[in-house]
Amino acid sequence: MQKTKLKISISFILLVLMYLLTNQIVFLINYVMALIFHELGHLYVAKQKGYTASSMKLNLLGASIKIHNKINKDDLFIIALAGPITNFIICIICTSLWWLIPETYVFTSEFFRCNLLLASFNMLPVEPLDGAKILDSIISKHSKPTAKIISFILNVIVIVIFASLFIYSCFNQINFTFFIFALFFASNFSKRKINFDIYYNLFFKKNKPIEKINFLHIQPTCTLLSLLKQTREGYFTIFYCEINQPTYITEHELQDLITKNSLNSTIKEVIEKQH
Repeated sequence: MQKTKLKISISFILLVLMYLLTNQIVFLINYVMALIFHELGHLYVAKQKGYTASSMKLNLLGASIKIHNKINKDDLFIIALAGPITNFIICIICTSLWWLIPETYVFTSEFFRCNLLLASFNMLPVEPLDGAKILDSIISKHSKPTAKIISFILNVIVIVIFASLFIYSCFNQINFTFFIFALFFASNFSKRKINFDIYYNLFFKKNKPIEKINFLHIQPTCTLLSLLKQTREGYFTIFYCEINQPTYITEHELQDLITKNSLNSTIKEVIEKQH
């Protein structure tokens, strides 16, 4: 059985150092414990679904787990949801203990707060949080480009909010937590590659009275993304493919296919799905 390697990101190290320097060791211990339960929830459900994790990297608000197999959208939904649900269940257990044994409040209140914070924050639909994966698993079934663009916009908004909060705190009581959050989301944001030009050219370019025709012959194994990259401003592209019989795909038809399928779908898969 292959073991899951544990890695630690810079953002997690910065978080630990910040709490150590500010003498918040109790909160740090409870937060790490809540984080462990959170990731065990992900790993347990992933294992039940038949997936194996090669590595797990701890970061500021959870961990990124590298799975050997490609996760389908239905499994991604429940695996991503498992972490926050685990934290919420712990919160319910803590609350129940307070009713049954009030004295336990002193020992579990901080643990409750950490679990609630971790679960709530991870439900935000922003990469790389669980909420973004849940949103992606829902929207991508209908329109993957829309899911990517929505995620992109939400990431920008969150970075601006935390950066603004940090700047504001500099004029009052400085709070480096906002800075670390902004840095965390910005570092993830810089890894994202979205070519808005090709989306704009296909979906929003204005039709001129006269356009040149770009006629291309494609193989059945070509993906929708590769077709999308071939569209150009000032040209009306028509794709020709032989799958059992000659098939023509215009730009307008390509728009419809992209909104209903994954960009990684091949032409053959799309055509067979239609029939």
